[in-house]
Amino acid sequence: MPGDTFGPGYYAGHAAELGWGPDSRPDPFKLAFLQAEVRGAAVLDVACGPGLYAEALGAAGRLVVGVDFTAALLRAGRERSPALRCACCAAHALPFRDRSFDTTLLLSILEHGDDAALLGEAARVSRQRIIVQVPLDEPSFLREAGLLYSHWSDRSHLRTYTEASLARLAEAADCRVVALAPAYPRDLTELYLNALRVRRPLRALVRRALKPLRRHLAATPAECFAVLTPR
Repeated sequence: MPGDTFGPGYYAGHAAELGWGPDSRPDPFKLAFLQAEVRGAAVLDVACGPGLYAEALGAAGRLVVGVDFTAALLRAGRERSPALRCACCAAHALPFRDRSFDTTLLLSILEHGDDAALLGEAARVSRQRIIVQVPLDEPSFLREAGLLYSHWSDRSHLRTYTEASLARLAEAADCRVVALAPAYPRDLTELYLNALRVRRPLRALVRRALKPLRRHLAATPAECFAVLTPR
């Protein structure tokens, strides 16, 4: 897990700006993917924050339990939804028996810590599936241009992933990748505007000027969802 610099205080203090604050709403694409891929009635959401997705998935009648090491976010989740089932604990030492859950969610957590330990622990408590969400490697042309995708605004990220590195990580945890779903295409126009520090009054003009080029720019995904099965 991250050191003291990126402990519970960091995640609670930056929750709103990074998209997981208690006033945030579930991303429709992510929620639809989870609803289609979750299996079984018992679901564990690791690093659930204020429990946005735990609450949404539980609305379908599943038993969903959320865990997080940031007590402030869990309290905010309970204030919003008193029925939220959650516990404050470390993701690499889950207080559950082997094979306790049908599906375990690791959404935007593997890149923050010891991914092998985190995935291994998730595999221990899972019967059917593990669903992960990770940032993908930056395309070489973005790196060479000095343009990085917005996930680096969360400075606690330790790494990005490729299809091959995900497969190796799964193999080491005695899991198998059964499905991959690249997501969230990068908006290259916004990347260039940010890199050039174009002021807001001029952004509309620059966007209009670049519009004819957008059809020729490949929309490379920024993140990836993967469905794993424990062996």
